[in-house]
Amino acid sequence: MLDPRSSILYSELRTYDEIMMEAGMNNYLRRLIFSGMMGILFGVSVPVAFGAVQGELLGFHPYIALTGEYDDNIALTHENPKSDFITSVSPGLKYRTEAGENLFELDYQLALKYYSTYSDLNYVGHQGRLTTRYAFDPRWTFRLNDTLTRSRAGVEYYTVTTASGEEQNLSSLSGTEIYLRNILEPALEYTFGRDRLVGLQYRNMIYRIQEGEGEDSTENAVTARFVYGFDIRNIVTLDYTYSTARFERQPDWTGSAATAGYRYRFNPRTSVFGRYAYTIRNVDEPGVDYRVHSPTVGMEHAFNPNLTGQGQFGWFWQSVETGASFNGPVYSLSLQQRLQKTTFTLAFDGGYREAYFTAENLGFSRYHQGRLAVSHQLSERMNLGLTGIAAREEYHNPDRKDWVWGVTGQFSYQPLKWLKLSFEASHHQRDSDLEEKSYKENRIRLLLTAEY
Repeated sequence: MLDPRSSILYSELRTYDEIMMEAGMNNYLRRLIFSGMMGILFGVSVPVAFGAVQGELLGFHPYIALTGEYDDNIALTHENPKSDFITSVSPGLKYRTEAGENLFELDYQLALKYYSTYSDLNYVGHQGRLTTRYAFDPRWTFRLNDTLTRSRAGVEYYTVTTASGEEQNLSSLSGTEIYLRNILEPALEYTFGRDRLVGLQYRNMIYRIQEGEGEDSTENAVTARFVYGFDIRNIVTLDYTYSTARFERQPDWTGSAATAGYRYRFNPRTSVFGRYAYTIRNVDEPGVDYRVHSPTVGMEHAFNPNLTGQGQFGWFWQSVETGASFNGPVYSLSLQQRLQKTTFTLAFDGGYREAYFTAENLGFSRYHQGRLAVSHQLSERMNLGLTGIAAREEYHNPDRKDWVWGVTGQFSYQPLKWLKLSFEASHHQRDSDLEEKSYKENRIRLLLTAEY
């Protein structure tokens, strides 16, 4: 057991407490602890109330991950890159209980990071996820989700939900600064038939970064959703989101996003859909307000149980009060083929997105992106994977254009039911017309995970 007053860990914990005080995070931590306590109470009460009747799956699963990695550009800088060997010791605990439609799932992992050369970068990281679902009766469902991340990862990978309700995977450069992100999402749904529901969701997202060029930010958003299926073929969807954004230095904004959609199912394998999204951002001075209109139409089709495809096409127009604006195509094409031991995924998408609440906080952009992923099962316990991605991003504020691409190869082997060995090698690169924002990074990582 580590001595709690050993020099490296104890000093890091003290630094963490000081950072949290300076960032004004105590209230958020108290809220998170309260949410966790309520979640635990929920997780215990659900199986007691329903388990005897409906059956349950209950389990605590402690685990630990040991990681050794080499990174040739830990700060992701254009000039004078710093390389280092990084060792991670990451104990964690998973808990899951399920009874009928009710679910409680908790996963928390502590990460102790040690840098061989730049020991001043040693830190304590956290990764937590809470997922709950409680059905009062067959019609009413309450959900409470929370995710917490504290890390010094050079690039943060995260997911945003667009005005059309689609999820997009993004990345933001954070260098070597410690950041903390917490996303709390309670939601309530009322179902009154097949493909018929009314829902209300609240999202609170906080982002805090220790130093550097990044800035703290907070989002509060309320989303109302209405889905009505006239019959098994015709479905209408309406969404409305009101949100507020607060930033440490950049202008704050308030905004709303409304989406209307229609889907027609020809049969269980084929459907077509249309969608219209309208977004408003009212930005405080000296920022500039903007509006975005985006109509799209698309189709989904399952050629067979192992081959599925999706296509979507449209256009977007951004209008601003002053200055230049963006417009361009909105599209997504994806194809997935599952064979007995191999899965291929090919996807292209483009349009616009909003990258707020991050270290770079680059805001509205026009983008084009392609992704290829292949996974292959060598044996029952051995797998290979290869992923490649390339993207083009264009921003107005600041005026900037980036090419981003990367490739990652993975190998995993599970010699025992409770033991897994993984190896990963990757190359990532950003070529920007702002030269100081360009970088290249190569990384190799060896991971050993034991789970009870």
